[in-house]
Amino acid sequence: MTAQPNAYISVEDYLFAERERSEKHEYYAGRVYAMSGASARHNRIAGSAYAALYAQLRHRDCNIYPSDMRVKVLETGLYAYPDITIVCGHEQFDDKKDDTQFWPQLAASCSLP
Repeated sequence: MTAQPNAYISVEDYLFAERERSEKHEYYAGRVYAMSGASARHNRIAGSAYAALYAQLRHRDCNIYPSDMRVKVLETGLYAYPDITIVCGHEQFDDKKDDTQFWPQLAASCSLP
């Protein structure tokens, strides 16, 4: 038996479904990709990075978000959940739900071997 290719999903359908479920998925070019859980090592590194950045930014006009903040990359149409997202100054959200940032100053993921 061969795997069936996923059908094209619109951005609107992706966002609607994503807001209804507890699991996180990324979206690119009409395809939805399930995110796997992170290891303890990954979480320690991401948590330490978050804490260090928070300490540096807490007295500035910046907000720092952990991995639950979705980011939209305008140039490619990618929707992703970086480990850390930093937005300084005016925040720009994709829509009125305030759950998808675009134009963050930093969106970083910890990648481990």
